[in-house]
Amino acid sequence: GDGITMNDTVRLKSFAWSIILATYSDVFLANAGSRKVKLWVDHICQSNTADGILALLQQNHDTNNSVDENTDILDYQWDPLSMAQRIVESDSAPKSMLAVGSLDKMATIEQVEFLNTALEGEADAVAVFDGSGHAVPMEKAREWRNSLIAFLNT
Repeated sequence: GDGITMNDTVRLKSFAWSIILATYSDVFLANAGSRKVKLWVDHICQSNTADGILALLQQNHDTNNSVDENTDILDYQWDPLSMAQRIVESDSAPKSMLAVGSLDKMATIEQVEFLNTALEGEADAVAVFDGSGHAVPMEKAREWRNSLIAFLNT
């Protein structure tokens, strides 16, 4: 049928928990508290569908588009390296600062530095935020804002 099945609800809730745990540092989540984190999970589940999330993940992580069998770097239009290449080739690459948390589970410091190189960015364009996960602007809002303002004023 066209209705939402229990399996879809369980899959979506599992995804919501896993993405939140992968995005934020343990300290940030502990400070937010379990009630607030549960509200975030509920919001993700109410605002999305299992099929919609699956389609997004398949679009961005299609392993059939790998550069070759020896690498997991994807050759896809929305892959960060593909987007970086288009920016560089456009000859209109803006001044950029890349932010990465020292506890980021989705993009390591080394991966962000590699992306900065692909963007032909300045050596100091990668700002590492100690104790933060992937959501630097939310976890370290004041530090991120101050760092960005300082970067833009140089």
